[in-house]
Amino acid sequence: MSFVKPDGLLDGHPATSKLNSFEAMVRNILDGLHANPDLEASAAVFIAFDEGGGYWDSGYIQPLDDGPRIPFIVVSPFSRAAGWCTPTMTMSRS
Repeated sequence: MSFVKPDGLLDGHPATSKLNSFEAMVRNILDGLHANPDLEASAAVFIAFDEGGGYWDSGYIQPLDDGPRIPFIVVSPFSRAAGWCTPTMTMSRS
């Protein structure tokens, strides 16, 4: 298992980064994985965005709304083609 957490200009946060820089960083990782077919055949890449209300959330979030919508992308030979899932998950608040 590997974990990549970009900082600064590559982190994908609207205040500190451009989305195309984050996408290029992810693309670089996926291209590296694709260059190793044995590893790619058994890999799963999970792409999570830790930001709500920015690039992915279009508009004001109502105080009584379910909260921000944050995408989670899975790239893997084990995932179904054109699979789409829209579950609602609730995080407890402290």
